[in-house]
Amino acid sequence: MQTAAMPVENTSGPAEIAISQAEARQRYRQRWLIAGGIVSMIVSYPLSFGSLLYFDDMGFVPDSLYGMLRIVYAPMIILIRSVPSVAEIYECLLGIDI
Repeated sequence: MQTAAMPVENTSGPAEIAISQAEARQRYRQRWLIAGGIVSMIVSYPLSFGSLLYFDDMGFVPDSLYGMLRIVYAPMIILIRSVPSVAEIYECLLGIDI
């Protein structure tokens, strides 16, 4: 029996445990979504640059986009200029001169 002078025990009921488990699952899903997003960006960024080079070589890229594309793809341009093997990979795969 508990009296007013005795401290109340801090026990979690089944509802509180279920809520904390649901929050843990949600955080786990969020981590996987973030990890999946990062991996897809790492993979899609170089692939999209290759597509851009191909379409630019074919003449499908309008001149008005070059300013924005230079900013977006600046890291890839620097990488291609500083590491010749990366440029060779793009040239081999796409069949165009960089």
